[in-house]
Amino acid sequence: MAPAAPAGTAAGLDSVFRVALAALCGYALLLLWVNLGLHVTPFYAVETDLLGDYIPAARDLLGGRMQAAQYAFKGFGYPLLLATFSFPCGGDFYLAARVLNVAAALAGAWCSFLLIRRFLGPGVGLAVLLGLAVNPVYLRAAVEAGTDLPTFALSIAATHLVLQGRGSRAVAAAGLLSGFAIITRYNAAFLVPAAAAVLLARPPRLPRLAAYAAGLAVSVVPWLVTNQALTGNAFTNENWQNVARDIYGRDTNWDAFWKIAAGQFHSLRDVALYDPRLFFSRLGANMATHWLQDIHRLLPVWLGVPALAGLALCWWRRRGWPGMLGHFALGYLSLVSVFYGPRFFLYLLPFYLSGAGALVLMWSPGRPAAVRSPGRSAPAGAAVPAVAGRAWLPALRWVLLAGLLAPSGARAWADIQALLADAPHEVRVGGELLRSLGRPGETVMARKPHVAYFAGMNYVELPAAADIFELVQAARASGAGYLFYSGVEKHLRPQFDLLEDRDVRLPGLAQVAARSLPRGRSFTIYRFTDEPVTESQMQAPLAEALERHVAGRPGLAAPRLVLSGQLMAMGRFREALGHLAVADSLSPGAPRVIAFQAHAHLCLGEYEAAARYCEKGLRMGQAAGLFHDELGTVRLAQRRPAEAREHFQAAVALEPANIEYRVRLGIACLELGDLASAARELEAGLASSPDAAPARYFAARCRLRMGDRARALQLIEGRHRPGAQLFPPLEALADSVRRGLLPQPG
Repeated sequence: MAPAAPAGTAAGLDSVFRVALAALCGYALLLLWVNLGLHVTPFYAVETDLLGDYIPAARDLLGGRMQAAQYAFKGFGYPLLLATFSFPCGGDFYLAARVLNVAAALAGAWCSFLLIRRFLGPGVGLAVLLGLAVNPVYLRAAVEAGTDLPTFALSIAATHLVLQGRGSRAVAAAGLLSGFAIITRYNAAFLVPAAAAVLLARPPRLPRLAAYAAGLAVSVVPWLVTNQALTGNAFTNENWQNVARDIYGRDTNWDAFWKIAAGQFHSLRDVALYDPRLFFSRLGANMATHWLQDIHRLLPVWLGVPALAGLALCWWRRRGWPGMLGHFALGYLSLVSVFYGPRFFLYLLPFYLSGAGALVLMWSPGRPAAVRSPGRSAPAGAAVPAVAGRAWLPALRWVLLAGLLAPSGARAWADIQALLADAPHEVRVGGELLRSLGRPGETVMARKPHVAYFAGMNYVELPAAADIFELVQAARASGAGYLFYSGVEKHLRPQFDLLEDRDVRLPGLAQVAARSLPRGRSFTIYRFTDEPVTESQMQAPLAEALERHVAGRPGLAAPRLVLSGQLMAMGRFREALGHLAVADSLSPGAPRVIAFQAHAHLCLGEYEAAARYCEKGLRMGQAAGLFHDELGTVRLAQRRPAEAREHFQAAVALEPANIEYRVRLGIACLELGDLASAARELEAGLASSPDAAPARYFAARCRLRMGDRARALQLIEGRHRPGAQLFPPLEALADSVRRGLLPQPG
């Protein structure tokens, strides 16, 4: 590494400072233009939480109300910020969120400049500021309003204040900012041990630790008191759900995972103890591999590789590197327990960029790194001195850096243009139309809360119901008056894609509006009617409507798949197989088509045909857990329980939290006489889903065969739980026990 530049003039230092300030001002103008001029419709993903959780929470705060459900995953930091910014924004919370995002992006970039300027010099600090401005993940986070950039800005500012080595006031401010970052997003708690390690290594220790703790308490204690009042536990949160999904359901979509697995997890302890071997092996794998994701997803790979090299070659000889490394390492470790998302790792971005900047601007083979005393600013001017005969070298280094940053900026801008072009303007148009159709206080059902926000209505989520009859029943149970159906509903709830058609009329549903917009966007709005609807009344008109829907889309497989599902629900398996054969020709190898074919043959008693389709699905290499489970069911029906158990075990190994697979594994074990294994699997399923009557029935049978009459009777009596559905075999078993046909407890 090259030696440090000789001390420059104050004017030299000021020139870099002025360039950084000018760059920040230019970035501010860009962000204001994009956020306030172009970003008029909230996006999905990040801004779903904004509209569904944070804006309602901010409104409630201003009204003196709080609901525990609004704070299941985070503290009240972000709603407080939104409520504060809503005042200068005239009560427009969506505008407030965008303005807050711009402010956080600018504050985060500037604090990153100050942090790296002190550690590696003003040249590298400027490189980091520019790198943030042109980074695709950072620019997207600056446009999508959420907790990402406010948490980043608070965290990086706290880090700068801790590491700058000044007095107790700065340390107290660092504690205050750290606490606010924590109550905005809990993973920011890593700032506390990182800061404590720095403060313990630097005298005077106790006064500065006390100052930091005091600042931290000012932010955190009010939230702990509030959380205690809301939930009965100051530390209640449900972030273990994200951990459970990453460990046990990473190949399953969120809705499906929580439908089949949520009941068995109630804390992080439950998640860890469910399968400790798998839990710790996946944590270790995340720890070992997330950095690989960072260098090609958090940064473009042409910056990510130099970033790693620069961290290794340029950091370790700089004064204060242990404190920097401690913050970097703990920030990295704080997120290895959840699925990877580049925006979650924003805090690491300035550190990575400092590595790339230092490698390009400072490093020279065979030269020692410059070492500075704590608390002193880096030398002014260029990061690398002019070497005799090489006056051109600093300029060349900056040209090289510009060559690395320019394509990053081009990608970032292309990503933003694509994001803006894909904005779901139909939710804004539909919401404004719905506002004119309905009344304030009514409820609209949709997959995302956007339309409810623009309609000024209450929101209820479109459920993952099996068919439209279940959808109507769910709407009546939730009090929904309207249904909004657009592209995102079709994508996430394809079983309802009939509803995109115009002039659809079904029992319980009346279409009140349908619109087409540019770029292939469209939406329909339905009103849920009060007419009585039974499942039998729904079946025929639904099948006819689906047949018309399919006729209008002869070249698409998905509508035929939905029609096939409805025909199977009506017991018309042969007709379903005809449509599935066409769907298979239109979309060869589609897992859902193959799974439907297997199930139709199973229901017809054509077991070997069903098995062939299951084996075909397994050869395709997708949805292997589903096909092992279906093949196990086929083998059970053929009275081949040993083979069935093998397939159920394979399904459970692939999706260890899928309780339905475990219950069927228990049934296979029961058929084989492996009573201990059967009891374990069946009662695990029952613990997760107490109303699952088949699991209760087979678990009771298992306990009776084991001679555990007391436990069997306890399981049988549990069928009276509120909400439990009638299950004739369980009722028959209960009657047999009651009449003494099976042994009873003494």
